Amino acid sequence: MNTVKALPRHFEASFWCEADDLFLKENANLPFALLADLLHKPTSEIRKRRQQLGILKTSAVLHHFENMTLSA
Repeated sequence: MNTVKALPRHFEASFWCEADDLFLKENANLPFALLADLLHKPTSEIRKRRQQLGILKTSAVLHHFENMTLSA
């Protein structure tokens, strides 16, 4: 007899709505931990969803371009 075990809560699939996506876009500079707390989702899902939406942290982008400018 096969039994199916329930996945722990942190492995449950999260559902994203347009409001969540908009919140992530408007608050792109907030730390992952804070976004996770505010949206009640694990940081790994915040990171993954931001990546799916093509959201980069502005500070990371600026740092990247500063390094490119300095090395040129």
